[in-house]
Amino acid sequence: MKIAHEHIMKFRTKEFVVIFIFAIVAFMINYLFSLVFDSSYLFIVGVFVLVLLLDLLVYLYKKSFVAMIFLTSYGVMSFNFLDFGVIGFDKVIGLFLVSIIFELIFLVWKLNVYGIYVDVVLASSVMMLFFPLLNALLVSFDVVYSFPVKLINLMLVSFGSSLLASGVSYIIWRSVMGEKFMLKFRAYLRRLG
Repeated sequence: MKIAHEHIMKFRTKEFVVIFIFAIVAFMINYLFSLVFDSSYLFIVGVFVLVLLLDLLVYLYKKSFVAMIFLTSYGVMSFNFLDFGVIGFDKVIGLFLVSIIFELIFLVWKLNVYGIYVDVVLASSVMMLFFPLLNALLVSFDVVYSFPVKLINLMLVSFGSSLLASGVSYIIWRSVMGEKFMLKFRAYLRRLG
């Protein structure tokens, strides 16, 4: 097992700012969708939005710990917002734990097939596969035992939504990565300061 050391780099202040802006955008989008959708659809849309923005950030930075910073920031910003079935510290802890799953897969398993970053797609999908289970365990062990079929269904829906979001984010990234504004933005982020 080999860890991709090239992805472990320090973050600059402006990189943190961009990650926090993405977290704010994710919260605002999910809040707007909460006005339209009920909680079951909001969960699916919330997973989609989080994975879409997370994958774009990972493609932008190609650094480890982006998921941890982004998802924990989102959890803190949406502390009392019921978008994933839990609120408060349970939500922050759940998002932090799934970000660890993402980071482990992203650091260890490097695979690029026909230009597709399979490691990012796999990390996002596996991370969100376990997200409903971790949330249920944080609420109560009885929830897992009382509703195992519903929990498995929710896990599969979460996996599917995140897989779709990963595909969409890859398509977006491939369409903008060579554009002049994106090259300038990436150069700005890499400059010292």
